[in-house]
Amino acid sequence: GLTLIGNTTEVCRDGKERARTALESLGIEIPCTSIVVSVTPAEVRKEGSHIDLPLAISLSLLVRERVPRVRPDGWVFAAELSLQGQLRPVRSVISFALAAIAHNCRGIVVAADNMHEMNALGRYGVCRDRLQVLGFHDLGGVLQWQDTGQLPEQTLRLQTAADWPEEQA
Repeated sequence: GLTLIGNTTEVCRDGKERARTALESLGIEIPCTSIVVSVTPAEVRKEGSHIDLPLAISLSLLVRERVPRVRPDGWVFAAELSLQGQLRPVRSVISFALAAIAHNCRGIVVAADNMHEMNALGRYGVCRDRLQVLGFHDLGGVLQWQDTGQLPEQTLRLQTAADWPEEQA
């Protein structure tokens, strides 16, 4: 079975089942062998469903034994998963994006429904050229992007100040 170790809440522990079921809905089988995922640092309590997407990506990389074209290191992934693999919005995505910038990450992947919040960062120039921000509708799209390096057509990208209409006086 799949075991999470670390200081996690019940919501995080439920996320492992959402990740497993979402992957299986895509035809990716999780073996019955023992898989232990350590969520560190242990002294920090992990709360929230935002851990679903990174768990699914980690499991996918482990069981598919495939080298992705887009490696996950340097990327922040934050979204809840439905059992069918749809990405659901989570709270605190702006905080995740600011932390990603502070740690010189390449980008952040969130649910498409979180992009209205992320676009506020773009509108005020917070991200500029320092962080790629991508909004996906489902886990299949994220895995396709990682496998091929090509963004699915429906992927949302960060809007910058240049994308917003000038305000009327």
